Amino acid sequence: MKDEIKNYEFHNQNIISLLRVQKYLTPNVIDFCSPLADLAQFLSQVQMSPPEPTKRAGLIIEAEPEVRDQLDQLYKTNYPALAKHSMKTWLNPSNDQIMKEAKDFMATWDFDKLEQLIDEIPKCEKCGAEATNRCGKCKRSWYCRRQCQVEDWSDHKKICALLTEPTRS
Repeated sequence: MKDEIKNYEFHNQNIISLLRVQKYLTPNVIDFCSPLADLAQFLSQVQMSPPEPTKRAGLIIEAEPEVRDQLDQLYKTNYPALAKHSMKTWLNPSNDQIMKEAKDFMATWDFDKLEQLIDEIPKCEKCGAEATNRCGKCKRSWYCRRQCQVEDWSDHKKICALLTEPTRS
């Protein structure tokens, strides 16, 4: 392993990650898979005396500080207005924006085809039992029997209406 170890880059983070494996190398595991004994021995050595950090070749120049300074100069008087605008648009979207995004999402994915990929048996929206029937209108909600569908209608009708509403462009 000493020859092979030269091919790896060592720094604090990956040494810590390697040492996390050590707790799983119990005597029972090593007996079951004997090549892990070499790994356990190596990890003990790393814990006692970590290898020298690998020297990185080349020079890394970061442009981020320069770009930040340019943006600071350009927009420093507009930060409060930009922050207010961001709070309104990104963190507090209107119902219209949420609806538009939901419809775009629905248009992007064909849920009938995606459902075929799921191995799970559908569950009833009302009681959680194994479901065999869907809502006839939206085809998204599953029910085990008609009674559960009738009881759930007051909650489901809003969602059903949104899902079946024609898309306006």
